[in-house]
Amino acid sequence: MKQLIQQPNTLELIVKLVEIIIWPLTLIIILLLFRKYLAKTFERLGSIKADRTGLSLTFEKKLTEAKQLLKNIQPSTISKSAPQISITPKGSKSPHQQLIDLKVNLENQLVSLAKSNTVDPENLTSIMLSDKLKETGVLSINNEKLISAVLDIINSADSSISQQQVNEVKTLYNNVKFN
Repeated sequence: MKQLIQQPNTLELIVKLVEIIIWPLTLIIILLLFRKYLAKTFERLGSIKADRTGLSLTFEKKLTEAKQLLKNIQPSTISKSAPQISITPKGSKSPHQQLIDLKVNLENQLVSLAKSNTVDPENLTSIMLSDKLKETGVLSINNEKLISAVLDIINSADSSISQQQVNEVKTLYNNVKFN
């Protein structure tokens, strides 16, 4: 007796096709919807390193660009009135915590500078505040670019930042002139 091979009907074929393509299609739709945000995220990264310890996102490109900016605008002498953040060896604070402290210090300097020059710092981010100080002539264009670069680097950092990278960011910060 011959076995009858049953041919799947059209509806079953469509269901199987949908089952196969639903996840790739969903992924493509998500990527298309969030492409702007993903592009900005990848723009901020210098490199991505995946190894047995996990995924590490670094921002070497941003740091290199900021150092180049500093090289282009750095005067032959460093202003003594600028607040200096000392470069400390590995100590009680992690490199990431040192970077957070640096950001708080930079933000406080900007707010203090704004208040002393009758600029209202309320409801302004640090980058917006430095831009406002540039527009009012309190900060030079180069100092505003350096402040923005330092803030961008700090915002791009993750907890795997090295002490050497923190020291380079501190060097950049120490060259900002708060007039």
